[in-house]
Amino acid sequence: MRLDATSQQSEWESVLGDYRNTLVKHLSTAKGTLNSRRIPLPPQLHSVHRTDRKRSRDEDDSFNDHHLNSTDSDAWLENVTRWVLECSAGKADADPLDLDAFIWDLLPKIIAARDTPVSVVILDDQVIEDSPPRKRSRTSTALKSKEKLAATTDGPFITRNELILITRWKLKMGQFRPTLLKLVSSNLDAQVRTASAAAFRVLRSAFKSDSRTKNVEEDLRAVKCALKEITELKGVGPATASAILSAYTPEYIPFMSDEAMLSIPALFSKQNPTRKDLAYTPKAFEKFVSEIWNLNRSLPNLSAKDIERALWASYISQQ
Repeated sequence: MRLDATSQQSEWESVLGDYRNTLVKHLSTAKGTLNSRRIPLPPQLHSVHRTDRKRSRDEDDSFNDHHLNSTDSDAWLENVTRWVLECSAGKADADPLDLDAFIWDLLPKIIAARDTPVSVVILDDQVIEDSPPRKRSRTSTALKSKEKLAATTDGPFITRNELILITRWKLKMGQFRPTLLKLVSSNLDAQVRTASAAAFRVLRSAFKSDSRTKNVEEDLRAVKCALKEITELKGVGPATASAILSAYTPEYIPFMSDEAMLSIPALFSKQNPTRKDLAYTPKAFEKFVSEIWNLNRSLPNLSAKDIERALWASYISQQ
């Protein structure tokens, strides 16, 4: 089913509901997805996956609906952080389906969990997060690192390891660029945390209510500002940045996928555009976000993330 502005909401929801099956078929034919060793997602992490469902924008606050129960958050965060560390080390790879689940379901919960204070302990190049009572016996050097880092990341953020997994996922889903992962990996963890925290602060200020302002230009300026903050990182262009921003505000920011862009005729000056006609620039991203918001007016039960994923699945199913 090919989706467009004339499609009924039930058609969008139908395609979105079949997203996983479409993804499985896509990954079965994609290059570079077969590895001799895979790192499966721990079973206890599957239990908190957010399922696709109809959802009203008035149902939840977009910054709170990913929070975990306080009794489970410490153990869950430790488990998922260790999985991220193992996957980002490069010795093995995450299962592609688990990696997709991490990007769309787990990462938003990780970011939201960082709205509450946690103890951050630096061990060599690894970051392990835990509740304060259990890790206070760590060395004073580690605690000093924690205090210094906390001063540069006011509010939610992503880590270097999480950025590496986002990049791995992006390379599996789209065009493979062999040098991109090395470039992204050259960023320091503190740089990734600082840049992502700055971008998230911009978005939180702009979209702190249950809906965008009535001034679209003002909202797009906030998106542009957040994009600028995150693209200061090496190897992070508008497309990778959009995945990061979407993880924080899935209600309003879509991932800049090739397939979703090619599904929106208004983005191009000619009919039947191809991947060669795509532009990966801040201006192109702003226009893409604006068009997704236009679609969202007639699809109030779907987030910007949902609309992008439905467009992606619709495009892939037609190939």
